[in-house]
Order: sequence, then structure tokens, then C-alpha cells
Amino acid sequence: MQISPRECTKRAGIKAVLDALGPDHGTVYGIGDASNDIALMEAVDVGVAMGNAPDFLKEKADYVTDSFDHDGVVTALEHFGLI
Repeated sequence: MQISPRECTKRAGIKAVLDALGPDHGTVYGIGDASNDIALMEAVDVGVAMGNAPDFLKEKADYVTDSFDHDGVVTALEHFGLI
């Protein structure tokens, strides 16, 4: 369980980082697997849902990768040519 103030969201965190980086930050990717990642998917350029994510998150994502247990993060990074 995670408890934090209402204004402390993943969207706010991404926005703060991007504001600090400036306008030439490049493409922003976000990878998530739970309901608390909906705001993240809406805040990034490319949303990636893990294979074990609920269907409603997969529908919001631009790409669905393998599950956590099957190296989904690595699969997504390879898919987008980031590694």
C-alpha cells in the first residue's frame, strides 16, 4: 500500500522532471502495471502497460509488453530501440 498526499501523483512527478529538463527533453516513456499508473500514461508521450496490468490500463497504453515475470521492461526498451 502506498499513501501520499493527493497532489503527489506520477503525473506531477513526470511534469516536475520535464519542467526541470526543459523543452528539448525528447520522447518520454512511462511503464506501468496498476491503476495508479493511469495518470502516468496520460502524462507521457508513449505509455507502456506491463502484460500483467489490468485490461483498463492496457487499453490506455500505446504498447503492451510482456509481464514483469517475463522481463517486460527489457522487452519494451528493446521494442522502442532504447537498449
